[in-house]
Amino acid sequence: MNPAEPLPGPVVFSAAQIHGRVQELGAQISRDHAGQELVLIGILKGTLFFLADLLRCLTIPAIVD
Repeated sequence: MNPAEPLPGPVVFSAAQIHGRVQELGAQISRDHAGQELVLIGILKGTLFFLADLLRCLTIPAIVD
């Protein structure tokens, strides 16, 4: 999307809100799966960026497939 073009609809969540929630999810997943190695699998189109952000928030070993 060209930055000069208007957004396709209203902004529902700010970037800060999304980032905060991803951090919360990363912390929760890290607690719930402590001592395990995770395999993160993206199944939706466009999930690469979300998975990359989530992976950065994890404190346990994880790989992406």
